[in-house]
Amino acid sequence: MEFATITRTFSLHPTASRKSQAYPQLKEYLLKVRDLENAYVAILIRAVRNGQLGLQDFSGESKAFIKSHIYNALNLNRVVAPSYKSYELKERMKRCAIQYPYFAMRQWLIRTHHLATLARALSELFRKKKVHILTFLRGRPFSRAILNHLWGELQKDCFGNRTPLSYFFITNMLRQLKNLLISAELLEPYLKQRIREISRNKALLQTFCTSCLNTFSRKKKGKTIMIPPSELIPSILTRYFAAVKRYSTWNAKKRVSTTDLDAFKRRRKEEFLPIIATLRAKGKALSSVHVKALLKRLFSELLDELGSSPDIKMVNSIFKPTFKSPKVGLKPSYEGFQSYLRKMLKNKLKDNLKGHFLTKGILKILTGILDTFHKTMYEIVPPPKIKALAVPINQSEQVYAPDFEKLTVKLSFIPRRYHTFSIRDDKGRLREMLARGVCPGLPVLKMEGQKTLLHVPFDVKRKPLSKPSPSPSPSSSTEGGALRSESARKGRITMGVDLGVRYPAVLSIMDRSNPKKPQELARYFLSTRTLLDMTFNINSGRFEPRGRFKNPISNAPSNQKLKLRRLRQETRHIQRKVHEYKKRCQKRGITRPEEKYKYTSLKRTLSSLWDRIRHCNEELIHLLNHVILELAKYHKVSEIHFENLKWSRHSRKNKTGKYLAFWQTHWFFSQVQEAVKLQAFLHRIRFKRVNAAYTSKTCSECGKRGRLNGKLFTCGNSETHRGGRVIELQSDLNAARNIALA
Repeated sequence: MEFATITRTFSLHPTASRKSQAYPQLKEYLLKVRDLENAYVAILIRAVRNGQLGLQDFSGESKAFIKSHIYNALNLNRVVAPSYKSYELKERMKRCAIQYPYFAMRQWLIRTHHLATLARALSELFRKKKVHILTFLRGRPFSRAILNHLWGELQKDCFGNRTPLSYFFITNMLRQLKNLLISAELLEPYLKQRIREISRNKALLQTFCTSCLNTFSRKKKGKTIMIPPSELIPSILTRYFAAVKRYSTWNAKKRVSTTDLDAFKRRRKEEFLPIIATLRAKGKALSSVHVKALLKRLFSELLDELGSSPDIKMVNSIFKPTFKSPKVGLKPSYEGFQSYLRKMLKNKLKDNLKGHFLTKGILKILTGILDTFHKTMYEIVPPPKIKALAVPINQSEQVYAPDFEKLTVKLSFIPRRYHTFSIRDDKGRLREMLARGVCPGLPVLKMEGQKTLLHVPFDVKRKPLSKPSPSPSPSSSTEGGALRSESARKGRITMGVDLGVRYPAVLSIMDRSNPKKPQELARYFLSTRTLLDMTFNINSGRFEPRGRFKNPISNAPSNQKLKLRRLRQETRHIQRKVHEYKKRCQKRGITRPEEKYKYTSLKRTLSSLWDRIRHCNEELIHLLNHVILELAKYHKVSEIHFENLKWSRHSRKNKTGKYLAFWQTHWFFSQVQEAVKLQAFLHRIRFKRVNAAYTSKTCSECGKRGRLNGKLFTCGNSETHRGGRVIELQSDLNAARNIALA
């Protein structure tokens, strides 16, 4: 018999007379447990570095293994938490507290081993080709060929187990290795010495300024056009005028209405015309000789700034510089243009400076540092730190006494003292599990904000193949309905799911009884309004509107995407202000919390904004998971296909789109797929990820490439189509069909 473990979360409420004291006391207990867990981590780190513990002591995962190799061997029952020393935790609670530190240390050992292996592989790679140093120090992702080579080096962990890591995970570890290198500050002496060498070499200075002048470019109809030095000043003047117009328009929108904006633009045009003509005349007097002299002065200033400032991070400033847009005023002026020109030239110098540091000296120093990292990585990587207020109850005796019939549970952290809590089960999920004869396992107790949560695992039997709908659909009496029932019996009905931006999911349900002529049984475009404002009726097979609130004003159509877009705009704004306040506090030397009240308040606001974004997306994930499974059960689907979106992890924002790159790719889509995968496993429905390449551009009927114009897919290969017609359909639906047939 096959079983699967599912977890249900219930909130706990104190039943004692003094309820106001129960939560602070429970939080105090959990804080003591967390301090004890961090004390355990420090002891385990010290034991590993001293040689008292080896890798074989972290190879097991059972409670008996942890107790014999770690808890008893190090006498952890005598350890006292550094805070709240007025009372002592139970010995069995200490056994519960060792579980998270043990597995945190186990993961720390595995990741540290991978980092040491990467340090050795990178050292060999840099010796073969020096250009890869620039990619590494800039924090850019390596090419697919190099990532594939590193993937082969990381096939096994420190325990000898096979660990096929994703390219995204490897890129994340490469960036961590770069951060360790920067924090060690071992490259700074060489970089400062190189800065002094460049500043003394006049020939190199002349060549560098000339090369910078020849690297200016502009975009025209999607193509990059190089700007010759003789046309540089007019081109920068044009950019300056456009920046002033944008800034003045943005400032005017806050003061005038939309109807008065056109009048403002006409007045501004008349006012700017003589000023622009004067500036263009002055710009013609500036030759390339003046620009070169200005470049030399700016280059000397940049080198002095890099070499003299002690607070600046040399590696990031040289290899990964930041470029701030030049500030402009509401009106064009010659002084404003000079400031704009200086900023543009300085940004170009920063961008081209990194090539002069790729010498044999940096190769020798960097490979030496990586070789040292490979040998001493366990001493360099910071140890893990447990932050959550949570404890796994893996010892039921004297610690955890549940009474699920009365919906109560007793918890004991210290000797001879129990605290009784009631389990809130408004939906009746706990009673439903107990009625099915499912035995609950040992839970995890967690506190999040003002909530106390109990995560209870249940081992349930896997359900049989999806049952037919309670009432037959209208098509079940026809010949097509009979064919669908026969196809469902043979497991030939497949659902293809295309996750996207305009629609969170587009579904196509295909009957593959005849592989040469597959038929589409149904299609669904699941928008955010469909998910939030409608519910699927499994009896009628249709989406029906639902009134979420009694107030008719609150029953307005939902617009989740607009809500998310506004939340993200506000998040970016607050993030920028947090960064500015942090820099200001560092510059003024402010360290006291009471003097950083505004900074702390902004950080709390930013955290609440991220929580709101996460809650919105979690709601969509739950709804998508539920609706997809309901549709699969209604149509008796035997296999659900999703597209494999790992390719998008290594794509830039201009390829995947800002909305997709910001949130959906790395979190939302993967969470939807994992949720559906778990439910499909429980309902005995097969789950499969297929190749996502060209699913939107390939015709689902003839298999040849078509044309894609926005969201409209067109295939003109009418000779091989049914009925000899040209196919035009929505690109997401075409992708869903291809995914279902893959």
